[in-house]
Amino acid sequence: MDELLPQHHLSDSVAGQPVLHDTASALLDNAARLGRRVGHIFHKTDATLAGHRLGPVLFLAAALTAAATFVISTVYTPSYVVSVNGTQLGTVKNQQAFETVVDRVENRASDILGYDYTLDVTPNYSFAL
Repeated sequence: MDELLPQHHLSDSVAGQPVLHDTASALLDNAARLGRRVGHIFHKTDATLAGHRLGPVLFLAAALTAAATFVISTVYTPSYVVSVNGTQLGTVKNQQAFETVVDRVENRASDILGYDYTLDVTPNYSFAL
């Protein structure tokens, strides 16, 4: 009777689903196809620029643009200068940051003094880089 029924091994299929090595093989085939496409694009670009000295110039321009973008976005972030009664207190990333600090100071002062303390000033925010 055993010779009449097909023998399924766990390594061949699991609950009717393809085996892991079949899926991995399909993924590798897709990756190879993608690699060929990218290689083709690089080859066409290289062939287009082959007779020109523009290649290094374009690379240098792209590298300088990327470096300048990184430096400017890191160093020059939008911020606000906070001043109260004409006195500059400092710079914050956003207005909520200063309001959070004021709330913490009011809570701490209330704990120390034993009664509700509120800071009765109106801060002025001016945008700065």
